[in-house]
Parts: sequence; structure tokens; C-alpha cells
Amino acid sequence: MGRSPGRCRPAFARWTFAACRNCPPLPLIEDSEGFVEITAGRLGIGVTKGTATAPTGGPLDMAGSTFTIADMHGPAVGARLDLQAEGTIPAMLSVLDLPPFGYMTKANVPVDLADGRAQMQGWVTFPLHTPMPAGSVDFAFSAAMQDVTSDQIVPGKHLTSNVLSVDVDRAHVAVSGPVQLNGADATARWQHNFGTPGSQVTADVAVSDALLQALAIELPLTTSGAAPGQLQVDIIPGAPPAFSLTSDLAGLAINAGAFGWQKGAASRGNLQVTGTLSTPAQVSALTLSAPGLDLRGQLAMAEGGGLAEARFDRIQLNGWLNSAMTLTGQGQGRPLRTALRGGSVRLSGLQSLGGATTGNAGPLALRLDQFEVFDGLVLTDLSGDFNPTGGYSGRFTARINGGVAVEGAVFTQNGRQGVQITGADAGALLQSLRLSGAARGEGFTLTLVPDGASDYLGQFSARGLRILDAPALAQVLDAASVLGLIQQISGQGVVFDTVDATFRVSPGGVTLLSSAAVGPGLGISLDGAYSTRDAVLDFQGVVSPVYFLNGIGQVMTRPGEGVFGMTFTLGGTAGQVQVAANPLSLLAPGFLREIFRRPVPDMTRESG
Repeated sequence: MGRSPGRCRPAFARWTFAACRNCPPLPLIEDSEGFVEITAGRLGIGVTKGTATAPTGGPLDMAGSTFTIADMHGPAVGARLDLQAEGTIPAMLSVLDLPPFGYMTKANVPVDLADGRAQMQGWVTFPLHTPMPAGSVDFAFSAAMQDVTSDQIVPGKHLTSNVLSVDVDRAHVAVSGPVQLNGADATARWQHNFGTPGSQVTADVAVSDALLQALAIELPLTTSGAAPGQLQVDIIPGAPPAFSLTSDLAGLAINAGAFGWQKGAASRGNLQVTGTLSTPAQVSALTLSAPGLDLRGQLAMAEGGGLAEARFDRIQLNGWLNSAMTLTGQGQGRPLRTALRGGSVRLSGLQSLGGATTGNAGPLALRLDQFEVFDGLVLTDLSGDFNPTGGYSGRFTARINGGVAVEGAVFTQNGRQGVQITGADAGALLQSLRLSGAARGEGFTLTLVPDGASDYLGQFSARGLRILDAPALAQVLDAASVLGLIQQISGQGVVFDTVDATFRVSPGGVTLLSSAAVGPGLGISLDGAYSTRDAVLDFQGVVSPVYFLNGIGQVMTRPGEGVFGMTFTLGGTAGQVQVAANPLSLLAPGFLREIFRRPVPDMTRESG
């Protein structure tokens, strides 16, 4: 009896109880078996068999759990509880939510966060005196969960997994492992840091059509294959989950029929999507850049699924489109309505918009700063609406190079768009094209018809044109010593009753196949080429003075040429025109000029 506390004899005993409790207020362990061991002031209690009924989720197998007091006679007696438990996931989480733990309440998530089975192991250390000082309880738990399903880890999304791991300590609770999110594969981690609101999901994902469907995000494009990506979802109580998705797009093929762009699976790019997983989902920022395409914008999903609106503040596409674009959904299964505002578009790319190349185009509205018909001819302040039936067609109003007001029509021929432009003042047209300093005229028509894969055949006609200031024409007349007409061009002007031209527009420039300007005092014919790549001119022509008399023998000559006319050439560049004339050619009748006339140069091909 007088033995000192430190000299207690070792003791060991086994028990079989109907119920025991290893740590209040944890649930009773029922139908239990175990042992008690006391050695040198150390107390150990172990459970070899027993089940505890959790507050939620049914029984837990507690075999293997132990309770230890390392020094029962020390100045500050503390205990360690080592838990081993197996049961349902809700049962496991409900135990972790009991005092002194309260992990799930601290994380603001329910104990039925997920369904499945779990095996848990962990430890808790705590003092055996009351009150317990703040921070005196320490713990760490881990669990392996199997056959997991959850609609709450990512609210509104169905998550499944064959196996997930759980880690809990004083700083955080986390769940991680391979999952399927609404059928899309990912390797994810959900984590809540104690003391902060909300939680976060981070995942390595396969960016694919399956993932976009899982997130209920409708992009104005189709995909095949998959690219590695990173998904982050921030879950804040009382608000829709916010997400961000990034990828380099390697391995993902993209077809954006809404604006005629494609990317192969082998090429890389940059995709950044941020928004909320609300109902419906919203995309507050979308960035997509890849070879030939750069866009920035926002997306709004429609109630019941599908795209309500895609608004791109900037879209640059293959060098022919630089504008702001809005795509508006017209209901499931119907093509998108396309609207462009500001910026510039080239005629050659128009057939790509809205899915016109696939035959699944919607209406198109253009409100553009610039619409480039070809190099050197730009329609400004263009406003038009176009119907996709059989390819885009419709009418528009605009100005040419910011000058003369025109009306026009776009039409489709052989799968490409052509254009016809009409105006009321041919003189103002010459000024807008910087071909004349001062001129007046009556109506004009310019028509461009698609020819082949990239060329256009053009026709131009004008009536009642009076030229008051044309430096190049003045140089020709001066070289021909046509003094009366030189004085006339600087006075009342030179009058042409008719002006007609046929030309070809190619990617490298313009070839003037034939042209004639005819008036009572002067007739001019001209052909040649202009290279838009380097602004080089190469033209040849004939000027015929006193055309109302000289043109009587026109049957022997070309339109615009009289029986007698002086040949001339225009060379140099657009900024420095070089005029050369042959006055002696006036002595040669028209039929001889035709013999020595050289073919029209094709500088557009030579410079390409």
C-alpha cells in the first residue's frame, strides 16, 4: 500500500463489454472487446472489436482504435486517441463533426457531402483537465474513400470516383483523387482552410467537349480530341461557384464555324475562361488565341441550355477581320445571328462569317468603320444587313475612302461574295480615290464578280464626267502639246460623256484589261497593271484630240481612240508617276497602233 506512484506493478487485462466509450462525447462503442494495459505510469486501452453508431450514416467498425495516457502522474496529464474506423462516408464525416472536432461545421459543408465507403485512421491529443486551454487539442486524420458519388463537392455537378483520399488537420480539410465530373475525367482536390469562408476545387482536366458539357458552357465552336488544362472552382457560401479554366490547347482540334476558323490538334494556343457555375452558367471573360485567331469576350448561356449571346470586344481573324462581334442565339438547332460593329472586314473573307461556308449561317449585320473591297478601295462607315440564303446577300450604304456616299449590294456567286456599288457623282468618286483634285460627274456603277478562288472581274461605267484637276492627265496632254485641252482642264474642265473600264482584281494588284473615256474634245484609252504590293504602275494608252471629228474612223480602232492618236505610258509609282509620250505616233493611223501595241502586263502574277 505504501508503494510510490511511479512503482506500480504492470497490469494487463482483456474485456468484453456490451458498450464502452473511449472519449466522450464520441459515440458508444457497442459489442466491444479489447484490452487495458498499465505499465510504468502509462495507461493504454485498445479496442479489438466493436462498432459505434454515428450520428448520421449508420455504424462504424472501430476495431484497432486505442486510447493512451503516456504519464498518468505527470504535472499535466494528456491523452492520445488513435482512431481506426470503417463505414459509410456520411458516418465518418458525422463523427469528425462531433466536439471537440467540428470539422464539417467549420468548413460549412454538410456531413452528407458524399456517399460511398471509407476507411479512416487518425489521432487526437488533448489535456485531461478542464477547462482546456485554447489550441491545446491537436489532431490529424486521413481516410480512403471508395465508390464515391457527390452532388455537393462541386455544387450542381455530379462527381464520381472509384477512390479518393481525405486529409484533415488543424489547418484544413481536403479531398483529392481521380474523379469524373458529369462524365468528364479530372484529377481534383477540394480543400477548405479553417478560419476562412468557402472552399476551393483545383483540378487537372482534359479540355474537351465532355468537359464543356459538364460545366454547361456552350462555346460557338466544336471540338474533337482533348487538351490538358487546369480548372479552379471557388465555392463561396450564398453565391454561385466561380470558376476559371486554362489550357494550351495542344491535342484539341477546334472548328469555329461561326467565323470560319479551324485549329488542328497538333498546334498550340491559349484558352482562358472565367465565369460562374450558376443556372445557367455565365462566362464573364473568354480569351482564345491560336494561329490565325485572337479574341476576347464574354458569353451568356440560355435558360434550358445553349448559347444566348457571345459578345467579343475584339476578334482578329486571319488578317481579314478586326472588329467587335456579337453572336446571338436563336434557339436550339438554329444558326447564330452575327453582328459586327466597328473595325474592319475584307470582302474576300465575308463568306466565312456565321458559318456560311458550312451552309449553316444565320443573319449578318455589319456596322463597320472600314470594309475593304480590295487594296485601294475601302468602304467606310458601312451599314448593311445580309441574308444567308444561298450565301450572303443584301444591301448597304457607305462612303468610299471617307468621301463620296454610295449604295451597294452584296451577292453570292460560286460560293464567293461579289459586290455592286452605285453612286450619284463620278467626280466625287475620283476625288475619293485621289485620282483627281477636282471633278464633277453624274452617276457611276462599279461591279466586282468573283472569278476563281481569289480573283474578281470588275466593270466600271460613269456618265457626264468633268475633270477640273488631274495632274497625270495634264502631263499627258502637255506631252502631246494639246494646248487647248491643257487650258481647258485648268478652267472649265475636260468633259467625258462616257467612261467604261474592264479590269481584274487579284491578290497582288489590279490589271486594267481595257478602258475608254470619250468626250467631244478628247478620247483616251488605257490598259496596264498596278501592283498593290509595291505601288508600281505600268500602263499604256492613246490620247485622241478633237474626238468628235477624229473618232469618225473608230471602227478601225479601239473605243476611246480616234483615227489619229498619240501613244503614252504611265510608269513609276503611285506617289511619283512618270509620263512618257510619243508625239510622232499622231502620224500613224489607228490600225498601225494596234500592230505595235504590247500585251497588257500582268504584274499581279509577276509580283506574287
